[in-house]
Amino acid sequence: MGLRIEDGRGNGYQAGVTKQNRAMIESTRVLEALNMAIEESGTFLISSGLITVSTTDTDTGILYVKNSHTDSLILDTLVLASNNLVCKWKIVTSLTTGTLISAGTDVVPTNSDLASARPAVGVFKYGANGLTVTNGTSLFLGMSVGSGIRFDGGHLPCVLRTGAAIALVANVPASTIVNVFMVGYYRSDQR
Repeated sequence: MGLRIEDGRGNGYQAGVTKQNRAMIESTRVLEALNMAIEESGTFLISSGLITVSTTDTDTGILYVKNSHTDSLILDTLVLASNNLVCKWKIVTSLTTGTLISAGTDVVPTNSDLASARPAVGVFKYGANGLTVTNGTSLFLGMSVGSGIRFDGGHLPCVLRTGAAIALVANVPASTIVNVFMVGYYRSDQR
């Protein structure tokens, strides 16, 4: 007779086995961002708000995020949107200078657990027409057509360890309205 796996609660339930001699398992998937919001009030919504860009063919800094927390900041979801047919988007990493950093407007990320007072720890700024990112490494994300582009963490994972920063930059035709929205959560590097 083989080993029996019982529920351990005295209800008499046992693990099932298929004809192929494999354990029958049922599982559910909970997004880590949702789990962190529920368990630790550690998921935040970060947005640039609507920004009108009046210059053409110029990179404009839209959103800057720098992690100052001792835990890593995982950027899980990234939504890029505009009202124009042609927008070039890129992420800039390892940046340290530019008017987006020095003259951008402070953003206060919203905790997705609306009853929590836990703040995001870092530097968060949204840009304006003409704000620049003057150094760093650029990663071209793509071009949006009309309604924008959405990147999920599964397709574009981004981990900001303590001190790491990124900026979102748009190069758009004049009179374009843009918005960047992110969902990020903190996760301990000690897991």
